[in-house]
Amino acid sequence: MKHYKVTVILALGLIAFLLPSLATVPPVFAAVPTDLTLTGKVTQTHEGPTSKTFTVKIHLAPAGNSTSHFTIWGKTVVAGDYPYYLGGTAILEGNILIMNLTTTQKHVDGWRDTGVMQARYNLVDNLGSFYEIGNDYNTKKLGQFDRRFSAGTLKKST
Repeated sequence: MKHYKVTVILALGLIAFLLPSLATVPPVFAAVPTDLTLTGKVTQTHEGPTSKTFTVKIHLAPAGNSTSHFTIWGKTVVAGDYPYYLGGTAILEGNILIMNLTTTQKHVDGWRDTGVMQARYNLVDNLGSFYEIGNDYNTKKLGQFDRRFSAGTLKKST
């Protein structure tokens, strides 16, 4: 009978010890919006510092039933030129949305741009950064390529 009492006391002690941790609410993460409009500022290119700005509208869709994996697509309207398109995947790590994207643009002057970009965006403070590398081709001068790099900041458009 003594062993029974010791077992009951130990079991009750274990429950009392674990109960607070079972009632602990998991951390709250920012919700990922389905549509997001961001203002980007290019701060650095392969040619040096710059301060070009752009607005990009993107759409995020959950991959299956996931709350942390997404497909993403969007575009930037460029005055006097064709749109800049992007698409890829995004992963939510904590409150940081990490977007791995491919980018393309057809220019009116015959150039065709392609790139690979990573953007990191904090869904709590609505700020982020990006970098892109690209290899572009001039359709009017066969064999003319242009490699490029750009980096900058992102913020939620109001």
